[in-house]
Amino acid sequence: MELMPHLNSQNNPSLYVWEPGAGPSAEALARLLNVAPRPSVPPGEAWMMSPQRRMYTEFLDQPGSTIPSSALRHFLFEATTGVVSFHDVPEEVERWRSWYRHLLPFLVARADEMYAFHFLLEPVLTAFFRFYCLGFNEEYEGFRRDVLESLGQAVMMPSLWDENGESICAKYQDWETYDSLWPSCSGAISASLFFCLTYLEKDEIAAWTESVFAINSAHFQAHVLAWLAGSLEILSSNTPHIRAIKQAPIEIKWQESWLLEKMTPPLPKANIHEFLTTVRRVVTLDSLYAWLDNISRISELSEPLAAARIAEIVADLLLVGEK
Repeated sequence: MELMPHLNSQNNPSLYVWEPGAGPSAEALARLLNVAPRPSVPPGEAWMMSPQRRMYTEFLDQPGSTIPSSALRHFLFEATTGVVSFHDVPEEVERWRSWYRHLLPFLVARADEMYAFHFLLEPVLTAFFRFYCLGFNEEYEGFRRDVLESLGQAVMMPSLWDENGESICAKYQDWETYDSLWPSCSGAISASLFFCLTYLEKDEIAAWTESVFAINSAHFQAHVLAWLAGSLEILSSNTPHIRAIKQAPIEIKWQESWLLEKMTPPLPKANIHEFLTTVRRVVTLDSLYAWLDNISRISELSEPLAAARIAEIVADLLLVGEK
């Protein structure tokens, strides 16, 4: 995977946008790697009551770039659950955290690896929400921005966009359920949207939101519409929280997001207000029709959207929100 130079943080420090193909900043990944050397003791699974507890000893012998994807996924699951289940064992919590920090730049670079229809990016984001549930700990000056310009940009990496400018994350998220087609939002896209909504600053939200709705990919647009239909009511509530996506009227996929029912950062109300304000400004009826026209050339997208009345749901929720 080739990492392209990311110009937003270099030339416009106050600007944060999504741009297909730009992807993670190589400089940010290098800084993340330099400040988090490999720990000397391997992490273990989140089960310490048996002499047969698995220790990931192979992590000591292999760089993060070559550790099998299956082992990384298992580690992410164990670390995400272990921090809660064994919060009273601080040495284990710190070991999981230090390994996650060390592996993070490798995990970002490998975020496009797939298992079934899920990308590695999803459990990496889930684990980040758990480890940084209280917000960013500035482990070094510029840490917040480096994470945003790496993990927050992973969904835009070149390998997740095809030669026609279409989102591969959206293309490979199956909409077939019980022999019928029904819309949903790709887990990699939905988790990345919630990540930016949670960790961006309020004054960064508008430019990022505008960039999301400027992406001209029919598959991406279809999935964002499904995400809006599923999440707008949640975002407009008095207590918006990620755990509410399980009750969303339109399915919002996100592998292992159920692990975040506890110890999860709240969605900042100021960010949500700025996001919804910007969405209501840029998503006009004309722009919505333009999106639907672009999507209409792909029947496996347009037909499920029409059957679920996604455009009507989005339009109604946006109009109601303006009153």
